[in-house]
Amino acid sequence: MATSIISAGDAANLGIQTTGGDDGVLVLRSGAAGAKVDALSIAASGTATFVDDVAVTGDLTANNFAGRNLIINGAMQVAQRGTSFAAISSNTYTLDRWQLQAAGAGRCTITQSTTAPNNFVYSTKVDVTTADTSLGATDLQSFTQRMEGNVVSQIGLGTSSAKSFTVSFWVRSNKTGIYCVSIRNASGGRSIASEYTISSADTWEHKEVTFSGDTTGSYNTGNTEAFNVNFVLLAGTDRDGKTANTWEANTAFATDNQVNLFDNTSNEWYITGVQLEISSTTTEFEHQSFGKQLALCQRYYYRETAGTAYTGFAISVVEAATYSSGMIRGLPVTMRAVPTVSQSNCRLFDGSVTPAVTSLATNFGSTTSFGVACVASGGGLTVGRAVSLQANNNTAAYIDASAEL
Repeated sequence: MATSIISAGDAANLGIQTTGGDDGVLVLRSGAAGAKVDALSIAASGTATFVDDVAVTGDLTANNFAGRNLIINGAMQVAQRGTSFAAISSNTYTLDRWQLQAAGAGRCTITQSTTAPNNFVYSTKVDVTTADTSLGATDLQSFTQRMEGNVVSQIGLGTSSAKSFTVSFWVRSNKTGIYCVSIRNASGGRSIASEYTISSADTWEHKEVTFSGDTTGSYNTGNTEAFNVNFVLLAGTDRDGKTANTWEANTAFATDNQVNLFDNTSNEWYITGVQLEISSTTTEFEHQSFGKQLALCQRYYYRETAGTAYTGFAISVVEAATYSSGMIRGLPVTMRAVPTVSQSNCRLFDGSVTPAVTSLATNFGSTTSFGVACVASGGGLTVGRAVSLQANNNTAAYIDASAEL
């Protein structure tokens, strides 16, 4: 095979030695005269082989490095709460880790959609159902992920060593124009917005925006919110006015160029493949297994849904005719904080009566387990009997635990 050799290290031997044609192997050699060794060979296929260790002083970017995406559920796979959320009028969590911030007259339905670009199964669809054509000053519609300090502290925001980071994503809408992605710290006192343009209607487009590292401001580094990533769909006059690509001490979300997706009920907007990586260069989306993404989501929210009409969730002892406490449940992963628990369509069963649960509260707990106290309607429970918290003849019954930001 033809080989090209580049030698360095001694003035008398610098240069390129070539044998054969131009379709062979390129070899870089180093060392003193008469003692040169191969350092790197590049095959005709483009595969590079280093002979020894490799030291990198700058950023090293590759498509197959694991753990580079700091966004959770960026491929919209996990939907523990359900796959459709209608008439959203206030801040509401939808697909796992994704919240719609909503203020104003506009309403939409959010669904987990199978309309997706190549190599993706799901997207999130925002379907406008009530238009907002006369915007109030504080009107806002933003598809948001709140980032925990433990997850993003390595960016170094608020320090002199803050790093640049890039948000990339696939997006599609029938409404073309300029949209904004913004980053805001937890208090909203520091923020930056970058614009992107949807150029072709009803066509998947890949976008990427790079943000410089903010060297001032306050960003939490523990288990509380450090900042939020906002895909803005509508912004009133108190929510726009930002200077693009500039960190500012204000609470706005968008520039004045932000379109109003909610100006017509025929409008819809899709997003998937959201990635945030510490680099000024974008790599391909980091696909992860469903199990791994589910576990990451369950740090913030966990729901157990009944698989049968009378699925049992926990057991304890009756303390009063309408009351039982100390029902202990383990959690599948360590949660961000001690969770708040709730239920839907559950009952208590002591072997005789089955009163419906009217309230469920945490009476002790940790980030790995919790105990709940149940109050049931109608009474009739026998003190001292074993009692089960179970689905009330409803396969959609559930208990959940939330430690969302």
